[in-house]
Amino acid sequence: MKYGKCRICGAIGKLSFEHIPPEAAFNNKSVRLLEGIDAITKNINGTKYSRISQKGFGNYTLCERCNNNTGAWYGNDFVNWCYQGMDLLRLTNGNPHLIYIHYLCPLKIIKQIITMFFSINGDRFCENNQELVGFVLNRKRKYLNEKYRVYTYFNYEGGTRSTGIMGKFDINKSNLLIASKPIIMSEFSFRPYGYVLTIDSDIPDRRLFDITYFSNYDYDDFRVMSMDMKALPTHTVYAGDYREMDEIVKQSKENDII
Repeated sequence: MKYGKCRICGAIGKLSFEHIPPEAAFNNKSVRLLEGIDAITKNINGTKYSRISQKGFGNYTLCERCNNNTGAWYGNDFVNWCYQGMDLLRLTNGNPHLIYIHYLCPLKIIKQIITMFFSINGDRFCENNQELVGFVLNRKRKYLNEKYRVYTYFNYEGGTRSTGIMGKFDINKSNLLIASKPIIMSEFSFRPYGYVLTIDSDIPDRRLFDITYFSNYDYDDFRVMSMDMKALPTHTVYAGDYREMDEIVKQSKENDII
């Protein structure tokens, strides 16, 4: 038994194990996890792990009511979306470079994605984002608040990434006092897709595909959509970092990190 605060509704009580993503979306096998400081200080080959989760990727984050409701409302359509993405990665050997057709229920998918962001962030995330709480707990509610944007990409290369809310700055190398407006974001990746949520921020990387418009559809709407999604690697734990491994190794050596 695990007790704590539900990361969606905020109720205190017994928590259920939330698979992130749902178990049927290829998340039904044991996974090796890097947590805390290990996730930052691991060696470049990724051979150091904190622990193994036999249940798959996830944690005790939601009360039974929120877990059961969101799973019943959004889970099946999200799983179908994941199967389509995995088929595309398989058919293209992990290198999709065209505009592909998807068959989906857009509102259900974006609500499941946001449900996952509740679980990968701390229990104060719901307190600070009540608009998102109302969005996922009312299955027919449409239209995300304009300060939120949701992006996606194909993810085939690298490891699973689960990064809570963080800020990203671009620093002017010639004047360290000058920095860009911070990008406030959270990111989660699990093959075949990665997802980025931003709050009052610009897009973190122009290669990301904006799916915020999924929130404009009705709950039962089914659509055939063409999407120009890129395949991006996730070799580090840092949100918004899509460097190839050779670039990471080169920059690490130049900065005496390894």
